[in-house]
Amino acid sequence: MHPVAVFDLDGTLVDSAPDIHAALDRLAAGLGLPGYSRPEVVGMIGDGVRRLVERALAARGRPFEEAALDAFAADYTARAAERTALFPGIAAVLAGLEAAGWRLAVCTNKPAAATAALLGALGLAGRFAAVGGGDSFPTRKPDPAHVQATLALAGAAPTGPS
Repeated sequence: MHPVAVFDLDGTLVDSAPDIHAALDRLAAGLGLPGYSRPEVVGMIGDGVRRLVERALAARGRPFEEAALDAFAADYTARAAERTALFPGIAAVLAGLEAAGWRLAVCTNKPAAATAALLGALGLAGRFAAVGGGDSFPTRKPDPAHVQATLALAGAAPTGPS
């Protein structure tokens, strides 16, 4: 059995803040709200797209709206890789792990469709043995079942201390 390296996506493999920021600004404009600063957006990222939109609307004094979530998700999925890029050195790290016999996996709270679009646009489609998106399983990070399910998709099982 090959070892599996599981990576988070946003903020680990890729700098996605520029595209998330742009999508939130487009959402705000569509709702007649002012845009966001980069520090505001970075502070909102984490815990999945629903929490991102909840935080973004709350920052402008608006209650959560399912329609806003749907609009953001559709827009972001279509444009997720306009400004997003791999962090420097990541391509070499992934290649080195593969050369050493590791299988690679991604476990992210980003929705699966947006993740697939982003990985494809960055030339990484098919490079990972498994991709566990935020809507791929009944749970998502930080629940360990999300990582465990991603490992299972990659054909591995988690191991603990011996």
